[in-house]
Amino acid sequence: MLRSLYSLQGPYYFPTIKALGKTVYTNNAAGGAARGAGPPQSNFAQESAVDMLATKMGIDPLEIPPH
Repeated sequence: MLRSLYSLQGPYYFPTIKALGKTVYTNNAAGGAARGAGPPQSNFAQESAVDMLATKMGIDPLEIPPH
C-alpha cells in the first residue's frame, strides 16, 4: 500500500493532493504486479488526466512541470 501511495503522483508535484490507503486481509489469494513496479496502465491513466487538466486550463500539457 505504501508503495502505491508513494508513486501515486508520478513525476508531478501536486501540493493539494491528499491520499489515504487502506489494506485489508481477505480470504482471497494475494495479487499484484507480475513484473516490475508501476504497471503501465496507471501511468497511462495519470498522463491522460494531466492532458485533460491542461486542456481545461488552456495550456500545453508540457507546460505542467514535473517534480
